[in-house]
Amino acid sequence: MKNIFTNKLALFFILCLIAQPLYANKIRCWTNDEGVFECGNYIPQEYSQKGFSEYDESGRKIKDIKPAASPEEIAERERQQEQERQHQEQLKKDRAFLDIFPNERDIETARQAELRAIDSEIRSLEAIIEGLKRNVKAMENSYERSKALNASKRQLTTIQGNIDSVKKRIKDTEDTLQQTHIKRDKTNQKYDGHIQRYRDIKRRQRGR
Repeated sequence: MKNIFTNKLALFFILCLIAQPLYANKIRCWTNDEGVFECGNYIPQEYSQKGFSEYDESGRKIKDIKPAASPEEIAERERQQEQERQHQEQLKKDRAFLDIFPNERDIETARQAELRAIDSEIRSLEAIIEGLKRNVKAMENSYERSKALNASKRQLTTIQGNIDSVKKRIKDTEDTLQQTHIKRDKTNQKYDGHIQRYRDIKRRQRGR
């Protein structure tokens, strides 16, 4: 059966050489919708995307052209390419992270340095608040003494204005202190995340 097919194919090539010598070195064969094997100098448009084979004038196969990818295959290839792109991007980020923190000890060292700076801010703010509260107490005493000495309304208004101004400073500083405590908590959370990320990177590296 194979010899019969080969002989027929060779005969077809001879006919192509006689009929169209300009295209004799470019014979293409494909299977039509009925499953029939066909050959010619060019492929009908409806079969050009379904894959075909090229032969030289002696009937020797030169190469196979694969069918064009389906929309599903294209989508899957693009998905895999995107997955690989994300993988390479993650590797790049991992290397950059390990350049900063080669081990967990470095992460803890950085954490403690940042927390010490924040704790210094907290102590400074607390000291300011305590000082302002003492000032308010002193001004309130001054207000009462001035009132007892029948100070003018203008003097009393001035003292009260100063008291209100310092109380506002206390409130603003207490708000700043609260935000600084929140910053401290977030800093701890950040470095907890760094440690978890470091362990995840090492686990991925071991799993390669």
